[in-house]
Amino acid sequence: MDSSSSVNSIVAPNSAPLQRPRSSSMHGHTSLSLSRPPRRWSMIETVSIAMTINRDLTESEADMTIHSRPNMRFDLAEHWRGRFLEQEVHASRLKSDNDEKGRRIAALKSKNKDLQGLFDESLATGKAFLAAYTATSEELEQKKISYRLLKKSDREKGKIDKQFVALKAVVGQHKCRGKETETEKALREALANANRRIEELEEAGNQLLDAFDNSSDDEENEANDGQDAKTVAELKFRAVLEDDTYEEQKALQGSA
Repeated sequence: MDSSSSVNSIVAPNSAPLQRPRSSSMHGHTSLSLSRPPRRWSMIETVSIAMTINRDLTESEADMTIHSRPNMRFDLAEHWRGRFLEQEVHASRLKSDNDEKGRRIAALKSKNKDLQGLFDESLATGKAFLAAYTATSEELEQKKISYRLLKKSDREKGKIDKQFVALKAVVGQHKCRGKETETEKALREALANANRRIEELEEAGNQLLDAFDNSSDDEENEANDGQDAKTVAELKFRAVLEDDTYEEQKALQGSA
């Protein structure tokens, strides 16, 4: 197989086989006619030609084939130069996109860090508000209990004040008579007992109020001591309030 027949037998993918140019005589002139217009070789066609040459031809025949087509070497150089420029532009574009994405990621990380700080601060503030709300609720419950106790003590004190006023009125009436009798002595004793009773109740009530005030002021640092003092004062007030001695004296005076 010679080089001419080998080259002519090469068929590029998706293309018609190559044919030799033939001469035709027209009006006495010799001219060359081509079966198809010349075109540049694509990369796939070039690789196919090279593989066929390496397979079917010897080295000398391959050299003759390549030299017989001088444009092939130029086309390959142009092709790879174009591919290199395209890849360089593509790589530059990818680098720019990567840098832009890196800047966006850094900005998002910074914003996320700021948001995390705001979240932690808001969480701490919420916990502080919750603790303050709990303490205020407990204090409100204690104030309600104190208010009920004070209201009850005010009712008892009002009754005693009414009794004291009535006794004073009776004593005044007896003084107007000008002469002290046994009844007046009894009334004076009753009035003295009532005064002592009122003083005891006032003293116990003041101690109870002081205990409530101290427990409200010191309930953060000395909650247990304040609670104990308040309990003792309340028990003392109840003991004075529920003392049966005054009732017995009142009954004896009534029978007299």
